[in-house]
Amino acid sequence: MQRDEQGNVIYPIQINSSLKILDLGVIEFQKPQYHTEKNLFPIGFKSLREHNSQLTPGQRCDYLCEIMDGGSKPMFRVTPMDDQENPITKDSSTGCWIDICKRINELQGNKRQTVTVSGPERYGLADPNLIRLLAQLPNVELCSRFQYKRND
Repeated sequence: MQRDEQGNVIYPIQINSSLKILDLGVIEFQKPQYHTEKNLFPIGFKSLREHNSQLTPGQRCDYLCEIMDGGSKPMFRVTPMDDQENPITKDSSTGCWIDICKRINELQGNKRQTVTVSGPERYGLADPNLIRLLAQLPNVELCSRFQYKRND
């Protein structure tokens, strides 16, 4: 992770060809819904994920993925950059991405009833490189359920 002279993270962080991190956010350790054994849901986290457009068949677009303070549990918002007036806000990252994938399936004429997608994976939260970065944030050690396994 690149940092400036003051120790601040330099953004964006390119995770792979279709995922950039715009902000790592801050760890909320006092509310257990903001982390699981495998995932952290930092308030203010923002990533940009390239994926199929839900408006234009055959096109790809960026989706801004955000984690917001929802009180006792995080709220997740995904905003398609080609349809910014219509963000999707849910209480799970998977819920947001299921809606997007259903819209894409409809647009493509795919009649599949069941959509399977991992919200944490689409947000980038399941990526080992990103988990390593998030594990360096202040207060991670105070997240009672999060089990970070160091592989270095």
